[in-house]
Amino acid sequence: MNERPAKDFSIGKAQVRVLVTGEQTGKRYAVTESVYPPGSGLGKHKHLGFDETNIVIDGALQGEVAGRPFHSRPGEVLQIAKGTLHTVENASLEHPVTFISIYSPSGMDEYFAKMASGLQSGRLAHGGREALQKEYGIVFEGPFFTQRRK
Repeated sequence: MNERPAKDFSIGKAQVRVLVTGEQTGKRYAVTESVYPPGSGLGKHKHLGFDETNIVIDGALQGEVAGRPFHSRPGEVLQIAKGTLHTVENASLEHPVTFISIYSPSGMDEYFAKMASGLQSGRLAHGGREALQKEYGIVFEGPFFTQRRK
């Protein structure tokens, strides 16, 4: 694999760091590290072309995969097959959660970079976010971000 510096992005309140790009793996997979603030997460969505595997590093994740609730702690692995509706959020209202995601094939690394850039520049206003999601086969069936309160 080619050595490249990691790429860091802010998407809403979440921090995403691309550790391995699809370019480095011949588009076979990409690896990211995400940090979600307390109580935050992503609404119900699916990736039409990407399998996702999450490994909790610190804190806990909760949500639903195919209508079934889950709760993952450090070291636990959560697999989400492409096309499966799911939500992912920080289980804590007091501490951030850090987790690694492996996307196969790659593409989510590019999506995150374009999403962060578009949010920063304002280019995703007026249907731009929906167009980007369509380009990468990401379908939301509710709010993009979620935030639980104490």
